[in-house]
Amino acid sequence: MCSRDENYVKALKDNYDTHMVWAKRLAELVPDCTTRVDAKFRSMVKNKLVFPSFFGASIESVTAYLSDGTGRQMPGDKVGQLMDEFWQTFSGVKRWQEWLMKGYYKDGYVSTLSGRRRRYPLSRNEAINHPVQGTAAELVCDAMVRLSYHAATTGEWHAHPVLNIHDDLTFVVPDNVGDLERCISVIVKEMLTFDFAWVNVPLACEVSIGPNWCDLEKFGEFWSHKL
Repeated sequence: MCSRDENYVKALKDNYDTHMVWAKRLAELVPDCTTRVDAKFRSMVKNKLVFPSFFGASIESVTAYLSDGTGRQMPGDKVGQLMDEFWQTFSGVKRWQEWLMKGYYKDGYVSTLSGRRRRYPLSRNEAINHPVQGTAAELVCDAMVRLSYHAATTGEWHAHPVLNIHDDLTFVVPDNVGDLERCISVIVKEMLTFDFAWVNVPLACEVSIGPNWCDLEKFGEFWSHKL
C-alpha cells in the first residue's frame, strides 16, 4: 500500500507466494544451503530475507541472517545476486524506501498512510517499519471500532473483540449464540471492509476456532476481493 509497487500489488492480487518463490530461488543459487525447500525453509527465507529486505536491511545483514538460518556461511556474492534480482522484481518498493528516507532526513519524521507521525531519532529500519506496521495497526484498530459499534447497537456483544495482539483479534462466542457461521461472517466482513482510498491490495483474514488458544483449529481463510 505504501509503495504502490505494481509487481507487488499484482502478486498479492494473484495470491503469489512471495516467500516460497524466493526460497526456491535461494536453493537454486546455493544448492547446499538446504536439503529440501519445504515449509520450514520457506519460513526461514520469509523471516531472514523477504521481511528484512522490505524493512530496509542491507545485503550484509541479509547474508548474516541467512547464514544463521541455514547453519552455514552464505556466499556474499550469491546473496548479492539474489538481492539484485529481488529489487529488480520489486523496484517500486526500493524507490519508495529511498523516497521515504529522503523525506525523513529532510523533515525529521515518517508517517503512516493515515498521517500518524513518528519522529527523529529513528534507525533506517525503524523509519521504514513505521509506515508499514503503523498503517497495519490502524486497519486493525479501525475494524475493532466498527465491531464494537456493531456490538453496542445490535446487542451482539460476542462480536466485540476482547483481546488484540498485533494483528490478531480474539472473540468469545457463547454456545447459546446458535449460528456461529453468521457470527464469523459479521466479524470477517468488518475486518476486510475499509473506507480508505489507499487500500489498493486485497486483505486476508484467517479464522481459527477453539475452546482456548492451545486447541485452535483453522476454520478458513477469507479475502476482501472474494467476499
